[in-house]
Parts: sequence; structure tokens; C-alpha cells
Amino acid sequence: MTNEVELQAILNQEDKENVICRSLELRPKVIAGFIAKLANLPEGYQKGHIFIGVSEEDRQAINGISPRFRRESILESALSHLSFKPEVEEGMVSLQGKNVYVITVKRTSHKVIVGADIITRYEELIDRIVKACIKVQRSDGFKDKSEDERTDMIRDLLQIIEDVSRKKEYKISGQERQGTTKTGKASGEVDLLLCNMDGITVSVIEALNLYSLDKNYLSEHIDKVYKYDALGIDINFLISYVKVANFSSFWSKYVDFVSSYSYPYPMVALDERIIRAHDYADLKYLSSRHNRNGKETVLFQVCMKIIE
Repeated sequence: MTNEVELQAILNQEDKENVICRSLELRPKVIAGFIAKLANLPEGYQKGHIFIGVSEEDRQAINGISPRFRRESILESALSHLSFKPEVEEGMVSLQGKNVYVITVKRTSHKVIVGADIITRYEELIDRIVKACIKVQRSDGFKDKSEDERTDMIRDLLQIIEDVSRKKEYKISGQERQGTTKTGKASGEVDLLLCNMDGITVSVIEALNLYSLDKNYLSEHIDKVYKYDALGIDINFLISYVKVANFSSFWSKYVDFVSSYSYPYPMVALDERIIRAHDYADLKYLSSRHNRNGKETVLFQVCMKIIE
């Protein structure tokens, strides 16, 4: 285990990529996501560190935790959510006279469960959806449309793109009854549902308006994707129509939030790599990769800025 002087120096460093801090975090799924993220650090990092008992906003603000913190069961449970075995060390340390729980994660020599095969297999579908988003974003009247109207435009454009390609691969529908609602008591409405020509669901597309990083509303829609996907589809989509003054700042906060979100199935990697030629300032995307009962699945997340 890294000694206390070195850990204090790590907290004080400018580089944030290999450090995750939380004042208090007890959820094994969330900790599993943190461990997976640090295990997949870029080249140049040997280790990453999770500090529990240190403020997320200010890493130099050490709050401390109770010495009765039951770390053994939490870490054991967190590791059980992962489909690979990372090298980790853990322990309680005293920093500035306060108890802090530290998990040190060794970077893997290769990426684990990064979903490259899924992204490759569905690259054409991803390309169609991104192109539809681009057309909606630049269309007249987009900024005045409701959430449902914007999603209907996405649906119509996906249909047009498919017709032009002369490849009838998908049936595209909106507002279908599928899965359960958040309460689990009745069926909910799927924003867009893509099925193959045999009627088998290929992907769920959920969309929402965001005027800030509304964490509760975003969480509700993330969870809805998994409620609607009862089988464990390879890839689903979450599209956010974003109306904010500073899109760059919003995207940074968005990535931070979805990186540490407690998904229904643990996230094992998060990838912001640009796909083909789709590199834009006002349309961003990432793929979060999840271990769903031993199967790898992808949630492809798109944020497009509403142009005034």
C-alpha cells in the first residue's frame, strides 16, 4: 500500500485523471465502476487511487470517515460485479489526522471489456443516428420543438436515411409499449424502438431535453433505457437535446456524472473516442460499457447543443 506521504502528494497533484474522491460512498456497483475506470487508465499511468473520506469538489479537503467503516464487505461485493480480476490494494490511512479509506488500482496492460467489437458491428447504425442528430440540430425550428417533436424528427430522418441507403434492415417506431415503467407496475412508452425485419428488438433509443445538468432527470432516463431493455441488447442509445450557455462546461460535467453513475449494471469502461469523421464542437458522444450478467453491452450517449 502506498504510504501516507505519497498519498497526500497524490491528492495535491494537478492531474485528476487517476484520482477519484468521495466524501462517502458505500454502493458496491459505484465502486466497481470506479475500479474499472482506473484499471483502464491511458498509457503513462501505472496506478489509480480511490479516496473515500475526501471531498470530491476539493481533494485537499479531508473529511475523514468513521473507523468502523466496513470496508472489507464493500470491496468484496464491488469486485464481484466485475467480469475481470483487477489488481487492487486497500486500507485505512491517516491523512491530516483523519481516517481515509484508499483503494489503489493497478492499470491493466490491456483494455478490459472495452466493447470494440460491438462498436464495430454497429458502426453503420451509430453513423445513421449521429447523422440524424446533425440534421435535426441544424434544421429550422429545432430550438422551439418539444422533446417528443425532436425525437419524432430523429425517427423520420432515420427512416429517410434507411430508404436512401436502400437497405431495409430496421423497422423504426416511436412511443411503443415495451418493458416496465420506473415503478415496475405498468408498461412505459419507448421513445424509439428499432427492430430487425423479423420484429426482434435491436436497440432502444431514449431522448430528453436538458437545460442544465439535471441529475435527477438524466438519471430517470438512463434507468428507463434499462427498464425498456428487458433482454440485454448489445447497444442502446441515450440522446440529450441540450440548451445551455456553455456547452463545453456542460459536457465536462456530463462526463463526470455518467462516469460515476450507479447504473443498473456495472460500468466497466467509458470511451470518448471519435468514430470515423464525426468530430464536432456542438455534438458530443461517448460509449459506456457494462457487464450485464456476464455479457458486454453498450449505452451510446449523445449530447447535441440546441443552436440559438
